[in-house]
Amino acid sequence: MLDVVDGREVPLPGGDHEESRLPRQRDERLCRAVVPIEVIAAERLALVVQNVEVEHLVPAQLHGHVTAGDDLTEGSEGLLAQRLSAHGVGCGDGHVPSVAPVPSFDARVAELGLTLHGPHLPHDPLDAAVLHGGVARTSGQLPRIGGELTCRGRLGAEVSIDDGAAAAAVCALNGLAVLRMLLGTLDRIERVLWVTGFVASTPDFHDQPAVVDGASRLLADVFGRAGRHTRSAIGVATLPRGGAVELEMAVAVRS
Repeated sequence: MLDVVDGREVPLPGGDHEESRLPRQRDERLCRAVVPIEVIAAERLALVVQNVEVEHLVPAQLHGHVTAGDDLTEGSEGLLAQRLSAHGVGCGDGHVPSVAPVPSFDARVAELGLTLHGPHLPHDPLDAAVLHGGVARTSGQLPRIGGELTCRGRLGAEVSIDDGAAAAAVCALNGLAVLRMLLGTLDRIERVLWVTGFVASTPDFHDQPAVVDGASRLLADVFGRAGRHTRSAIGVATLPRGGAVELEMAVAVRS
């Protein structure tokens, strides 16, 4: 069975089964080529639509045979690029579409010159981090380096906003340390979900978000867009061991 790609007839995989390609009239409304490739997952025929806006496609009419790029896992995107290249399939101009490699967050930590100072483990019967249902969540992390608190006191009194933000960044690094201990690698993290920051504050201090920004900026530096998260910044009267900041976080984990 043949299909038309940029005015050329191209054989479709899967023999003469009628459902292995889109109906001719629907091919025409896709402005560019519809390129069949090998099955990527779940024994589905995956089709790549070149240079077509997704909102112009009607999934019900396409019978589930079109997989948009956003629906592919990062690993499948890499496999997709390899198979397109192997079959000499390009984007109209003859070039194979480039696919960004899966980022290594462990490598990004090293690239930024950051040090994961922990893991600092809690006492029994507590766990530093727990993985359940595809979400890993940490216990509260204090600004410890080498087992010692680096920032004590309250914001609005002994501790400045800049020092508090730096302490929040250390808390975030310690959170990443226990996550790496739990997961074996930060590369298993799909994205950061939420962060809760507790800031020891005087009653008249109201800039807790500016303090917890230190942690949020660090996570964005390490994970990029995957580091975006929901957040709460909460002022409290005191924190364990006299620390100025405590942080807990949750991340989505790749299966």
